[in-house]
Amino acid sequence: MSDQLNYNSEVQSEFLEIRAPYYNAINPSTITFENEKIKVFVNSLGHIEFFDMEDNSLGSVDVPVSDDPSEKAHSAQYGTVRYMSDGSKVVFKLPVYDWIDYYPNCDGESDRWNRITVRWFDVVFDCSTRQINVKYDKPGIVILDGYAVNPGDLSWEPLEKLGRLTVYDRTSYEESDLIAERIGDAEIAILSKTPISKATIDKCPNLKAIAVLATGYNVVDCAAAKERGIAVMNVPSYGTQIVAQYAVSHLLEICANVSRHDKAVKAGAWENCPDWCFWEKPVIELAGKTAGIIGLGRIGRATAGILKALGMNVLGSSAHRFDEAETGVKWAEPDEIFSQSDVIFLHCPMTPETAGIINRDTIAKMKDGVIIINNSRGQLIIEQDLADALNCGKVYAAGLDVVSSEPIKGDNALLTAKNCFITPHISWAATEARQRLVNITVDNVKSWAEGRPQNVVNK
Repeated sequence: MSDQLNYNSEVQSEFLEIRAPYYNAINPSTITFENEKIKVFVNSLGHIEFFDMEDNSLGSVDVPVSDDPSEKAHSAQYGTVRYMSDGSKVVFKLPVYDWIDYYPNCDGESDRWNRITVRWFDVVFDCSTRQINVKYDKPGIVILDGYAVNPGDLSWEPLEKLGRLTVYDRTSYEESDLIAERIGDAEIAILSKTPISKATIDKCPNLKAIAVLATGYNVVDCAAAKERGIAVMNVPSYGTQIVAQYAVSHLLEICANVSRHDKAVKAGAWENCPDWCFWEKPVIELAGKTAGIIGLGRIGRATAGILKALGMNVLGSSAHRFDEAETGVKWAEPDEIFSQSDVIFLHCPMTPETAGIINRDTIAKMKDGVIIINNSRGQLIIEQDLADALNCGKVYAAGLDVVSSEPIKGDNALLTAKNCFITPHISWAATEARQRLVNITVDNVKSWAEGRPQNVVNK
C-alpha cells in the first residue's frame, strides 16, 4: 500500500519522512510537488527507484557505503528516509551503515552482525532534467558548550565517526541569536546548559535531534521540539555514585572541619600550641543521628547507603512511596523530615511542587542546629531565607553545590552567610562520570540515527 506524501510549500525547509521497509520488500511512496507527482521506491539495501505516475522509470540509484560509487551498501536504514523539495528537485537523505563482525548461529543464538558508523547520503532527483545524483554526507552535529564536560581530557572522536562534528567550548547560557547561528543547518545539537528555546528551534529548520549532556533537560523547550518532531534525549543515569559521594563529602567537611584545621596547622597554629592537639571548631559525630532525604531516587538511595554505613538513622520522602525493607529507609512525610532530622539532604528534581521547598516556613519547623545539604538544584532553596537562618544560628551549616543562578552572582546572600560551604556545581564532574556521560550521549545519537531513539524525554 502506498503512502501519500504531499509536499507543501509552507514546509519547504523541513524534511518529511518515508518509512523504508525491511530487507528487499519494495513499498512505493508518492511525492507531490508543484502539481507534479513521482513515485519513489526505497528498500533496505540502499536502492532508490523513481517512476512517473504511469510507471515509466525515471531512473534508479544504489547508495554506496563510501565516495566510491562501485561499492554497494551493506544496508540502508530500516526506519526513516527523509526528503524535502524546493519545487525543482527532491533531496533524499539516507542513513547507511557498515556491518562488521559477523557472528554465525551457535548455541541456539540467531545470526547477528555488529552495525557501526552511520554514513549519510543525499540522493538528489532533479525534477526538470530527471537526473539523479548521489552525494556522500554525514549529519551535521554541533556541540554548543562542550568545555565543562570535556575540557580536553576526554575524546569527542566517537561523535566524529557519526557526523560532521563542530565543537564550541561555550556559546551562551542565556537566550541569544548566537545559539541558532551556531546550530546552523546541523541536524543534531548537543548541549549541556545552553538553552534551546522555541525561537531557536524555529530558526533551525534542519534540526532533528537534541542530545542533552545531562540528566536535567529544563534548558530545552521540549514542547516546541515535540511539535517539530525533534527528539530530545538526556542521560538519565551516569553519576549516581559520585553525586551521592559528594553530598556526603559536604556533610563530612562540615562535621570534621578538615580544610579549616589543615589551614590552621600550615599557618603555625599547631606548632605554637601549648598542647598536643587543638580544635578551632568542634568535631561532630554522625553515628546515631537522623538524616532526612527529600527525593529517594537513584541518588537519594545511594546517599542513604553511605549514611547508613556511618551509623545514621535515615528517613526518606519521595513522590512515590518506596519499599522500606528494600531501601532500608523509613518513609516520612516532608514535614516529618523537617522536624525530626539532624541533617537534611535535597535529592529531588526541580518541579513546581519542590521549588523553594527550603524557605522561612519550613526552616522554622526544623531542629535548631540542623545541617542542610543540596547538590540537586539551587532553586529548591529560597536563598535569602537560608542565609538569614545561617546567620542567626537556626541552621548550623549548609553544604551547597548548586545555587539559583549559575555561575553564582556576587550579590548572592549565601556568599557572606555564616558556615555556608559552596562548591561550583561539580558533584557530577568525576572523570569516570564524565566519560559515562559522553558514552551514553554517543549511544543516544547513534540510536537516533539508526531509527531506534533512546532516552527520549519528549515523546
